Amino acid sequence: MKPSSSSLGDGDKSKKESDVDVTTRASNLLVYGSGKGNQQQGSYSKDAISAIILRCSGNSDYFRQQVVKDDKSNERIKEMKSKFEREGGSCLCSSTMQSIDALVDKYRGNRPKESNKIVVDMDSFYYSCALARHKEEGTEPTHQGVHLNQIPVVVGGGMILTSNYEARKYGVRSAMAGFIADQLVTELSNGKVKLLHLKSDHKYYAAKSAQVRSILMEYDPNLKQYSLDEFYLDLTAYLATTTTNDGSVVDVQEVVEKMRARVLAECFLSCSAGIAPSSVLAKICSDWKKPNGQFYLPPGDESVMAFMRELDCRKIPGVGRVTQKFLAAFGIDTCAHLFGKRYDIFKIFKEKTAGFLLRASVGGWGGGEDEDSTASSFGSTGDQGQKGISIERTFSAVWKREDVRNMLEHVCDKLGENMERKGLRGRRITAKVKLASYVVFSRSKTGRMYMNEKEEILKVADELVERVRKEVEARDDLEWKIRLLGVRVDEFEVKGGGGGSIEKFFKKVGEKEGRGGGGEKEGAVEMGDEEEAVEVGDDVEVVEVDDYVEVEDDVEVEDDVEVEDDEEVMLSLSQSQRDGEHDDDWKFAKALQDRYDEEQKQFEQQMNKGREKEKEREERKEAGGGRGKLTDEQLARRLQKEEEMWDRGRRRKEKTVNKAGDAKRQKTILDLMKGK
Repeated sequence: MKPSSSSLGDGDKSKKESDVDVTTRASNLLVYGSGKGNQQQGSYSKDAISAIILRCSGNSDYFRQQVVKDDKSNERIKEMKSKFEREGGSCLCSSTMQSIDALVDKYRGNRPKESNKIVVDMDSFYYSCALARHKEEGTEPTHQGVHLNQIPVVVGGGMILTSNYEARKYGVRSAMAGFIADQLVTELSNGKVKLLHLKSDHKYYAAKSAQVRSILMEYDPNLKQYSLDEFYLDLTAYLATTTTNDGSVVDVQEVVEKMRARVLAECFLSCSAGIAPSSVLAKICSDWKKPNGQFYLPPGDESVMAFMRELDCRKIPGVGRVTQKFLAAFGIDTCAHLFGKRYDIFKIFKEKTAGFLLRASVGGWGGGEDEDSTASSFGSTGDQGQKGISIERTFSAVWKREDVRNMLEHVCDKLGENMERKGLRGRRITAKVKLASYVVFSRSKTGRMYMNEKEEILKVADELVERVRKEVEARDDLEWKIRLLGVRVDEFEVKGGGGGSIEKFFKKVGEKEGRGGGGEKEGAVEMGDEEEAVEVGDDVEVVEVDDYVEVEDDVEVEDDVEVEDDEEVMLSLSQSQRDGEHDDDWKFAKALQDRYDEEQKQFEQQMNKGREKEKEREERKEAGGGRGKLTDEQLARRLQKEEEMWDRGRRRKEKTVNKAGDAKRQKTILDLMKGK
C-alpha cells in the first residue's frame, strides 16, 4: 500500500526535528558554535556553522567526551530541580528574603561614584600584529592583490590562535582545529573562498604588547596586564592631576579616545575600550564597540541597572557554557531574569555561586573587591599579587616515558623562568594531563617549602604525572596516550597584605570544605585559557571528584557550579536568631553538630589505630610471627560495625540540617553583608 502524503510529511518532519536536535546539541557542546563574542554583521547562521562542525568532529574523541560531560550536567540539573522542589521551590522565610535584599542594596551602594576604570582590549591581536609588521616594513598586507581585511585570515595552522573579523563570519574562532576552520570557509562559500593561514611569531607579539603597555603606563603606572592583549587601568589619579590647555577638567572619554589613537599611530594596532565604575563592568563594556571603538557606562545606579538588565548571563566574566546551561534550566538567560530570581538562586546553588550571581545581577562590583573578582587577579602593584602561574602545551599524542618527560621538562623550564623573572615562589604544584581521549586528570601536591627552581618543580610534577599514568593504566576503559601537559604553581610566598573581599570569604568557606593539613591534596583544577593566548590563565577552581578528574577542555574552561559536598555541614543562623529569636534552636543545632563532629573525630582516630594495627599484623606475618590477617568473619564484623557508625553519623547530620532550616543561607548572607 502506498503511504499517504500526510504520513510522508510526518516522517520528514520527524527527521528534520531530529536533525535540528543534533545540530542544537552540537552547538551547545562545541564551544566554537557558541562563543561569547558578538556575532559579526553578515555572519552565516549558527545552525549552518554547527552542522559543519558536527560533521567534522562528531565522531572525534573530543566530541564523545563532551557528550559524556553534557549527560552528567543533565543529570545534575535533574537532581538540582528535584531538590529545589522538595525544599518548597521559591518559598523562603521573610527574614532570609530581607537579608538578600539588604545584600543587593550593599552591592549597589558599593559601586564607585565615577567611571574611571578602563579595560583596553586589543582587536584580533595576533592578526593585527601581522598587519602592523607590514606597515613597519613598508609593504602592503595583501594576498593575491586583495587586502587581508577583505578575506578570511587566521594565525596558526593545526590550532587557530586567532581569526580576523572576516573569518569570524564563517564561525572560525580561536582554539579551533585548523582543518575545521578550512572546511567552514570552503563549504559556506560554496568553494569560492579559501581560508588563509599566517605563521605565528610569539616573540614579536610579546614585543608589540610591551610597546602598547609602555604607552598605557603613562596614564596609569600601576596598570594590570592579564594577557598579551588585555590591560586594566584606573585613571582616577591621572584625571585628578591633568587639565586641558584652558585649565578645565579633562573628560575621561576624550582621554581614552586619545589613548587609543596613540596606540594606533605608534604601534599600528587598533584596540577597543570599556569605561565604567568598576573593572569588571569595564571588561564587559570593552566588548561592546569592537573593533576599534569604546563604550562609556555612566556611574549612576539607574544607568548600571539598565545596562545589566539586558545583559546575557553568558557575557558575565566567570559564567561559562556549563554554568549558562544550569542557569537556563531554571529559566535564567539575562541579568534581569537573574535579579528576578535572586531569592531562588540561594536555594538552587551553593553559597559561593549564589553570592557571585547576585552581585553580577546588579553589576555590584567595586572597590577592592573588584580586582579579586576578575578572571585573573594581580596585586595592586602588578605581578606581586598574582594568585598562580601556569603553562600548558598541546601536542601530538605521546605515551613513551622519555617523550612525556621531555614535554614535561619543556613546560617546567618555561614555568621556572617565568617565576624567577617575576620573583615568585610557591608551595603547591598542580599537574594537568589530558589524554588523547580528552579525559583530563589533575593532581596537586602542597609542600612545606616555597620553590621556584625548574628542577624542584619538575621533580614534583613528574611524580604527579607518574601517579596519573599508573591510575590510567590500571583502568580498562582508558589508554595512556596524552595530548596535553600543564603545570601550575600557586600558594605563593606572601609579601604583603590586602583588604578584605567577598572572594576572601569564599576562599575561607572553600578552605573549610576542604580542610586538612599539609601534604598532598587532589582535585580537579580548572585552568582557564586567555582568549587568544597559549599560556593558561591564573585563576583556579578546585573541585573534588571521587574517581578521576574531568574538567572543561582547554579550549574553553568554565567556572561551573560547585559539586555538592554532602560530608560538610555548615550550621549558622542570622543575627536576629542569635539574638534570641530562635535561641533554643541554635543551641540544639550547635550541640548536635558538636556531638557529631566529636564522634566523627573519634571514629577517624579509631580507624587510624585499626590501620596501624593491621599494618603491624602484616609486618609480623612477613617476619614469620603473629596471628596474620583478620579472618573473613572478623573482617565482616568490623566492616558492619564501621558501617553502623557511619550510618549513625549520617542520621545525626540529617537531623541537624533539618533543625537548622534556613540557617545556613541566612548566615552566609549576613557574612557577605559584613564583607567576611
